[in-house]
Amino acid sequence: MKNLMALKIIKLCLRKEFYQKYKNKIQKSSLANLLDVYAVIEKTYKDLPDCKEILHDDLYINYLNYNPTNTQSNKDKAMQVVTDLDTVDINEDNVVLTIQQMHQSQIVHEASQKLLNIYKEGGGDIKNVVKLLQQEESIEDSIQEVTKDLYELLKEMDYSNLFKFSAPSLLNEQVKGVGKGHFTIIFARPESGKTAFWINMVGGENGFAYQEKINNIAIFCNEEKPSRIVLRLIQACSDMTKSHIDAEPDIANAEWEKIKDKIHVYDCKDFTVESIDSYCEEYKPDVVIVDQLDKIELSGTFNSGHEKLREIYKLTRDIASRRDVCMFGICQASSDAHDKNHISFNNMEGSKTGKAAEADLIIGIGKKDDWEGEEDFTRTLCISKNKLTGWHGIIPCKIVPSKARYID
Repeated sequence: MKNLMALKIIKLCLRKEFYQKYKNKIQKSSLANLLDVYAVIEKTYKDLPDCKEILHDDLYINYLNYNPTNTQSNKDKAMQVVTDLDTVDINEDNVVLTIQQMHQSQIVHEASQKLLNIYKEGGGDIKNVVKLLQQEESIEDSIQEVTKDLYELLKEMDYSNLFKFSAPSLLNEQVKGVGKGHFTIIFARPESGKTAFWINMVGGENGFAYQEKINNIAIFCNEEKPSRIVLRLIQACSDMTKSHIDAEPDIANAEWEKIKDKIHVYDCKDFTVESIDSYCEEYKPDVVIVDQLDKIELSGTFNSGHEKLREIYKLTRDIASRRDVCMFGICQASSDAHDKNHISFNNMEGSKTGKAAEADLIIGIGKKDDWEGEEDFTRTLCISKNKLTGWHGIIPCKIVPSKARYID
């Protein structure tokens, strides 16, 4: 193995979670002249069982403590390793793949030696070879026990860490917000306010873009023209209509300047789920919004549209968890949701069960069409799935289409 890959393995093993998961698969012989540094990592986790991560400086200090008689040359080499760790770029999936391939190669090599001995000596138990090949995925490598520490659980479930919705206020009271690793579905009939809802959620008063916890919001559009989306975001943040912005653009721009660097809007008509995953890996957004998720492409062939949708939502849910991103998928409601204030995930277009199964939170936007002369801007936010707080119900509110805002 090249020294660069060994360095990447060392860097990832500074996280105890990674070390625990792959320590039995890492071939120490492949670490070359970094084996002594890896030994320091092993000893640190053994001596400090509560340690979750080893900082670069601490790695060097521990190296000196565990190797007090080392020559100055070896100490300088260890310092160089620490310096290189600060600059090396890592694609974790590629490193994991390399570890697994080397582990598999080692097992195949051992199995081949045993088979060769059986062939040469004319005896031996082939069952031992089968057992060796079957041990490739041990239970220790494939599962990890969840913490039972109450204080760690309370910290993880702390509502104060969530991203807050801008409006209506009752939504925050009942749902508390969303966070990294969560997958939310927002759905409604055409021309009911799906896009306006998430635009207000991002750029409206106290929206995601104004919150200190959020620094990078990626928006992938494959329906409405992206430049139109940006203009509506400016309307939402400035609380101004298009005609008002035309008359006083400086006022709108002054407000837009406060948040625009956090927001990145892309035309994704040719995007696949894999494209979004790669984007999240490289740019590490806090929030990702896909409007519309059903139209995202997916590699492979499927027997039906329902099967494809189910896989798209399953993979999107996986991205939210694996890339630690707050994910939103926007989609249509089916015709049976037309002219209704009360809708549930059963009213989603396409794979109702398969899509709904993957979400942490599902918000349906209901709209009645029983207006005469002027449109009724009343909307109902229907919470039909909520794994975050468990609350289900209907929240009445109003949409302000001319400003892409929702209000109480």
